[in-house]
Amino acid sequence: MMASPAQLNLAAQQEVNQLNAQISALRDRGNALAREACKIHLSIRALQVRVAHITNQNAPISRLPSDILAIIFEEMRRVVPSSTRFQRVPVEVQLSHVSSRWREVTLSTPSLWSSIRYPILHRENAMETYLQRCGECPLDVHIGPRIIDQKPLHVVTTTLLPRIAQFRELTIDTTGCEELRALLCLFRDATAPALKRLKVTCTDAIRAHELSRIEIFKGGTPVLSDVRLDGIPITLPASDATTLHIAPDPGSSAALPKAAFFDIISSFSSLTTLHLNGFIRGRGNSSDPITAPVELLALRELKIDGNIFRTGFRLFESISTPNIEIFSLVGVKQQELASIHKFIANSSPEHFQRLRSLEYLDCDFENDLDIYLPHATPALREISLSVDLRMPLLRLLLNSDKQAVLFDTPALWSNLQVIKLQGRMPWGQESDDEGSGDEDDSASLIPTLLLGIVSHRRRLGKPLATVHFEGRFTGELHGRFQEMLRKEQLYVNTEFRLAHDPPSDWAQLADYYGYQYRRSLFERLQARGLGQSAGLVYNNVPVPMYHI
Repeated sequence: MMASPAQLNLAAQQEVNQLNAQISALRDRGNALAREACKIHLSIRALQVRVAHITNQNAPISRLPSDILAIIFEEMRRVVPSSTRFQRVPVEVQLSHVSSRWREVTLSTPSLWSSIRYPILHRENAMETYLQRCGECPLDVHIGPRIIDQKPLHVVTTTLLPRIAQFRELTIDTTGCEELRALLCLFRDATAPALKRLKVTCTDAIRAHELSRIEIFKGGTPVLSDVRLDGIPITLPASDATTLHIAPDPGSSAALPKAAFFDIISSFSSLTTLHLNGFIRGRGNSSDPITAPVELLALRELKIDGNIFRTGFRLFESISTPNIEIFSLVGVKQQELASIHKFIANSSPEHFQRLRSLEYLDCDFENDLDIYLPHATPALREISLSVDLRMPLLRLLLNSDKQAVLFDTPALWSNLQVIKLQGRMPWGQESDDEGSGDEDDSASLIPTLLLGIVSHRRRLGKPLATVHFEGRFTGELHGRFQEMLRKEQLYVNTEFRLAHDPPSDWAQLADYYGYQYRRSLFERLQARGLGQSAGLVYNNVPVPMYHI
């Protein structure tokens, strides 16, 4: 045991005192050195910041004028996030934290702060900041999901609605019938003089059909041009809108009534683009009156999903589209496709004389493809097909070309320039056709068909311009086709693209944010062990905030 100071002799006590004094002095010196080291570190850091500032000033991007930099920032906001993980900090906020100059540019560019997504990215205080920074710029507003409680509705009413004259784009994104009704009622009598794009969606569209028909924007939307709706009975004022999409529903039991469909489409006499992707109810029974089709004389693009036929809806008994130029069919079954082909053939030459692009994706062709289809669509310039093991349309084209060469007759689809093949299945899968064998292997059959078409088209004096391959499973076809062209010493421009471009459409971007927000909430609730009760407590989930 160490002796106490009282037990030490005089010499030892003096030595202890000296040692303690040395320790204290060394500690003082260490503290002084630490303070000096801190000062040196801060000085080094300041010098590094200065060096970085000088270096950054000489970087090419730092020499860009502020207006060019602002344009680049605007383009960055339009890019769909590539990460599957939901990013809560908007790109304009990230840009404003890179450097003092970038912050100066972002804060002085009102259009960067014109997109508001409540409550997905912005809470009330953030919205107020955005509205202050954007000034009088046109606004792109995304409201929902989960705006059912009194406080969120109050925020929408008091903060957003007073700026409705600035709305350029509006997305109403709901999860239930009551939420949809509450939000639509806010816009019942509204006037939106600058509104160009409108999207109304409800993930509970089955119950949303229980809604009585709601008329919105009674005050008018004079410049509305693009409307995207779920199958919900909504009435809009007559406008000069050129684009209408009716999106998919959860199932055929929630099919949009035909009368409601007529009410919606009748408001848009100037439509140029129409996509029908949802379920639409046909006539209930044979005694129901047959309504004359709505004439869409300005329509140029028509895209149809096979869903609309599953509930008895008859397309060309409901709409008349004599002047379309682009016709896309997705997932249409054999019987409905044969009916469409028959209508096209029988309506010639009054209809489809301007059709220049025909697309079939995942369609089930009839075994005996109508030879009158090419005769009835003489202006066709582009065909797009999903790859399968039969490719009846390519066979029809090749056989007709052989006949034209043999008998010196005009080629069918004499204006055809582009053939597009989209791959949706891996090669090597067995065909369901009874006659399939080695000669029907798609990796060799399809390039052979294409080679024959290229060769005969050249002999007919109607050469193809491009053969385009797209999709994960078309690379091998593209390679084999190029090899065959080299062997036969033929030339045609070929293109290959792995997949579609990332979605850049404004409505697809709205869907992306809505989906990611719901998934983020669900993951948080799972982490808290709330399981199936997720839908009851969405609004109580804490959401991280950020500084803007």
